[in-house]
Amino acid sequence: MATQSNPAEYAYCIAESEDTPWPPLHVERGCDEGSSAVTMFACEGPHSADCIGTPAEMLYVLADTMASLGNNNVTSGGQTLVVINPRQAEEFAKAGWTKNSIRHHLWENGRRTVAELKGCGQHRSGMRQSFVTQGTNPFWFGVDLPTARIPVTNTPEDIHIVVAGGRTYFAAVCPGWGSFGGYAVTKQIHA
Repeated sequence: MATQSNPAEYAYCIAESEDTPWPPLHVERGCDEGSSAVTMFACEGPHSADCIGTPAEMLYVLADTMASLGNNNVTSGGQTLVVINPRQAEEFAKAGWTKNSIRHHLWENGRRTVAELKGCGQHRSGMRQSFVTQGTNPFWFGVDLPTARIPVTNTPEDIHIVVAGGRTYFAAVCPGWGSFGGYAVTKQIHA
């Protein structure tokens, strides 16, 4: 049951582009190269990111979109999906960026400070502390230090990157359900 419905609940499906300089998501997640697979990931609806310019400028926009104070990941970790289009993927690849280097850059830069989280009220700022206490989030996030910058996922590997969509300037960030569940599962399709 959901308090507000969105297409991510059961009918939200995207196809990863084959027009990409990088391995597809299912290969990164252990499936055979050249195989077909399905990855299920419970997430919020896509947050559109007007993402044009140099790779550094695009990464700045994506990191900021990932760290929106209203999404589930900001206070409780979990996983997130970043969707970039084939034109953007080409720009990144030409500049030497791989999916993994993008993932690590976003993890290092898509963050909010403890002070910003506290500005959202006791409920949201207390959530990160309770997840640290429960062992869901790493203790080294520094949740008691106002200037500590908290990442939106616990590890860089919790940021999934796919290439999809038209050759335009739009990208998307699809935050997960935080540590409430909805972690990605990939299954190879056998004919």
